[in-house]
Amino acid sequence: MDQDTGSVYMQSSYKDIQLYGLRNFTIKKLDFNLINNKLKAVMKFPKIFMKSEYTIDGKIMMLPIVGAGPCNANFTDVEIDLNILWEIVSKENQAYFKINDIEVHYQVGNAQIHLLHLFNGDNALSESMNQYINENWDTISEDFRPLLQEALREFIKTASDKLFTVYSYNDLLPE
Repeated sequence: MDQDTGSVYMQSSYKDIQLYGLRNFTIKKLDFNLINNKLKAVMKFPKIFMKSEYTIDGKIMMLPIVGAGPCNANFTDVEIDLNILWEIVSKENQAYFKINDIEVHYQVGNAQIHLLHLFNGDNALSESMNQYINENWDTISEDFRPLLQEALREFIKTASDKLFTVYSYNDLLPE
């Protein structure tokens, strides 16, 4: 992610991302409109835990941040609001969903992030920066909101495209 607006200027990347807690969710709202080809859903995830490897270089609120290593993050009370538009396409005499557009918005109740090996392993600086990030996560995260919403949109689109190429309309919604 490259962020250069607001209080955050940085380049960061995350790989080997593992997410836990995605199976435990509640659908707060579901409007599946087959006539207008629209899906609106609001989902609530009580807890999501993320493990990954990160690299980061930049500034947060004018404070330098640099490092690479393991990242652990806990997110609680995550609410995702989805709006999906699709069309029905024909492939090999079967009808399939094709996603045309996805809009994603989210809210996070709380976040705790721990970046290991910041500042070339300087424990005092690392702990201070992690504490600062966690005390100010809501302000900092607002600067990342457009990037994270786009990343969520791409993730959901990719997963949906895979699902809808394997399963036909009739497989998913039998008459």
